[in-house]
Amino acid sequence: MTTRYEVRDVDGQLVAVHVRRDKPDGSKSFAWARPDGTSGLGGRRVETLPLYGAEKLRELSDGAEVVITEGEKACEALRARGVAALATVTGAHGAPGDEALRPLVHLEPVLWADNDDEGRRHMERIAARLRALGARPRVVAWPDVPPKGDAADFTGSDEEVRDLLDAARPWQAPSGIDLAALLDQVVAFIRRYVVMDARQVDAAALWVAHTHVIEVADVTPYLHVTSAEKRSAKTLLLEVAELLVAKAWPTGRVTAAVLARKVDAEQPTLLLDESDAAFNGDKEYGETLRGILNTGYRRGGAYSCCVGQGANLTYRDFSTFGPKAIAGLGRLPDTVADRCIRIELKRQAPNEKAAKFRRRRVEPEAKLIRRDLERWAVVGAPMLGDAEPEVPDALDDRAGDVWEPLFAIADLAGGDWPQRARSAALSLSAGDGREDDSLGVRLLCDIKAVFEERGVERLPSGELATALQRIEESPWGDLRGKPIDPPGLARRLKPYGVKPKNVRLAHDRQAKGYERADFEDAWRRYMPNQPSHPSQASQSSDSAWAVGTAGTPGTGNPGVGKTDSKGDGLFAEDPVACPECAALIPPPARHSAPLRGKGQQACRVCP
Repeated sequence: MTTRYEVRDVDGQLVAVHVRRDKPDGSKSFAWARPDGTSGLGGRRVETLPLYGAEKLRELSDGAEVVITEGEKACEALRARGVAALATVTGAHGAPGDEALRPLVHLEPVLWADNDDEGRRHMERIAARLRALGARPRVVAWPDVPPKGDAADFTGSDEEVRDLLDAARPWQAPSGIDLAALLDQVVAFIRRYVVMDARQVDAAALWVAHTHVIEVADVTPYLHVTSAEKRSAKTLLLEVAELLVAKAWPTGRVTAAVLARKVDAEQPTLLLDESDAAFNGDKEYGETLRGILNTGYRRGGAYSCCVGQGANLTYRDFSTFGPKAIAGLGRLPDTVADRCIRIELKRQAPNEKAAKFRRRRVEPEAKLIRRDLERWAVVGAPMLGDAEPEVPDALDDRAGDVWEPLFAIADLAGGDWPQRARSAALSLSAGDGREDDSLGVRLLCDIKAVFEERGVERLPSGELATALQRIEESPWGDLRGKPIDPPGLARRLKPYGVKPKNVRLAHDRQAKGYERADFEDAWRRYMPNQPSHPSQASQSSDSAWAVGTAGTPGTGNPGVGKTDSKGDGLFAEDPVACPECAALIPPPARHSAPLRGKGQQACRVCP
């Protein structure tokens, strides 16, 4: 059976249509349609929609009682009994925004939750939002009924419904939750079973708390749990987190269809293990996963795919927003890694002892911590919605975005947590602590190091390529089986607007190369806070033969500018640009060495 519920604003304007399908097996599914009949919400967030029945609000006088239910079916059941009722349309995993709830402030809202834990938490969040807006909500206490029931399942008489509403008690915010102490509990719980350094575990604890207030966040950071070798407790960390996070969904492999639909329907905390196998296995699943991760760090992100069959084939946008932890060996795709806080685990050393993780034994303690996190979230979420925490300048824009919701939680906790959060961010996501997966940005950084270490304004292409090859821990000495060369260098720099050109060297010689000024714009845009890599770029004796500003001889070469006894202007220690690759060829250590070209030794760049 299919039921269509029209969602209208206070003025009666049709905003969206919520389509409910009840299946013969007792299951149900929901879909959205726009007023013109096309599927989806057109990019609009469900939290921004008005309450179902909002057009009825104009009929209620100030102080009138109105019941709020979860879902349209329960709302319609109460209306059939003569009760003024509205309904949330976000499902239990979300909550309507302030604009939807603000019209209730001048009324007397009574919240009738579904009879399950998710339903009660849903109404707790709404009650906290209403209280923050100035309303005084009351809460219905369910009688003994089957679990997961809602107002539509209540079989009592209309008079008994009235008795329940009259007995509804004023909502009281949970009290006695010390967030700083609670975060310390999370830290202690994780470190008992997983060997991690202090900054890593602080980041993990803040992320765990963040999963419980995801409904007020616009951005969510991913945790990338990785290691150099297997058996480094990556899976164990996900298992520990599973007991603490909100709506945990641990998985290593599901179908692409289930992945997109479950993230859309439930906004779970995705705990994805064996990510290396996921990305390198089935192509369809890998591409779906990549699409969900690429868009799911920011609210409003969507994954679009076809739904239906035959003549009913259409498309639908599936919401991808939600907290995620990804564990696996190796690198993530560049765009996914950029949205992550990297937690790099190591195998336990002989002197590092962690307790054995026995889920059966630790679950009761974890349940108490998770319960306190849920209680804190009820009052904490409304206070975090408009938070604008200070972000350290050393974090780039993306790192600042993903850390901001964690800073907001740390600032709310107080104590030493604001400082601990920013120390963790600077350690894990700034400078050398941040793994920048873009080879292009790494190349720009290494080129800057070469120019700075040599103190020059221009370099020939060949010499720059050679200097890059000699930087330890760089990829430039072995790119797909061969070192970077001048053509490869030009190809990789082209997207940044940097191209080789004729540069003037010593004694008015010219060669293809680059000037420092060519890179200034790219350095400013792509690595404004990036420190230069400490490298060995200048360890080669070639660096002494680079030309300084305005064509003046480079420092460190006492022979440049001298004239030999023959008076031809070429001293035996002068460098010469190779005619093939433009690299400056340093002089031989002894004049009796084998010579090539104009009295110089063979070029070490050209084969």
